[in-house]
Amino acid sequence: YRPQTDSLGFIIGVGVVGNLLISILLVKDKSLHRAPYYFLLDLCASDILRSAICFPFVFTSVKNGSAWTYGTLTCKVIAFLGVLSCFHTAFMLFCVSVTRYLAIAHHRFYTKRLTFWTCLAVICMVWT
Repeated sequence: YRPQTDSLGFIIGVGVVGNLLISILLVKDKSLHRAPYYFLLDLCASDILRSAICFPFVFTSVKNGSAWTYGTLTCKVIAFLGVLSCFHTAFMLFCVSVTRYLAIAHHRFYTKRLTFWTCLAVICMVWT
């Protein structure tokens, strides 16, 4: 019995299901189609990517006694996706804090300029 595998399985399940439910809510509720919620939707997508793609490999590795059996290329790809997801989350949280600042300090600019397309451009820049 390995409690680590139970914990990782729980994290994977909650990560995928929870972020998927939040994503569905954000897409269906039209009142949430505003700048900070676009960024939250992108954060959910990033967490789903990490939970559904990276964590199962870690789960299997821990289950096998911390032995990586997938090869060097898979190791590099999974490590890259994990690091990309973590940095992406940090940069998106920064973008959310900037939008909150703009909403309070520069409300006119915020309401005129922070459109869907502006948010999409910011999201694309953060992913690159």
